[in-house]
Parts: sequence; C-alpha cells; structure tokens
Amino acid sequence: EVLLRYTDGVTEQRRQPQLFDEAQLGRLVRNMLSARHADAVAQLILDTVVDLNPREVRDDIALVVARVIGPR
Repeated sequence: EVLLRYTDGVTEQRRQPQLFDEAQLGRLVRNMLSARHADAVAQLILDTVVDLNPREVRDDIALVVARVIGPR
C-alpha cells in the first residue's frame, strides 16, 4: 500500500509539450510498488519531474509518500 500526497508542481509543467499528468504519475507509482522504502518512490518522482524539464521547474514540488510493508 502506498499513500501519495503532492502539490501541483509535480504534475503541472506548463512549457513541457508532454505533460507529466496524474495518469502518468499513477503509472510511475504502480511500477515502483516493489520498492521497499517510501523515500525511493519519492526520489523517483522528483527525479522524473526535474528530468522532464530541468530549466523550467518554477512551481513548488512537495511530496509525501507513505508505504505500508507487511511482516517480513
């Protein structure tokens, strides 16, 4: 289980031709479900947003990721 909270700076890249929208964010998180730590999910999201348009990151980017891991 993953809980993700984020600001609009994650999904709104105004000058990027291909927007990183909620659907793409959802796919990215679902692909990371094997990650053991919430910080790995958060770092991948941040890296993806910045890599898409490194010069145009002007809006706030805030992430809160919580991950529930079952017993080992």
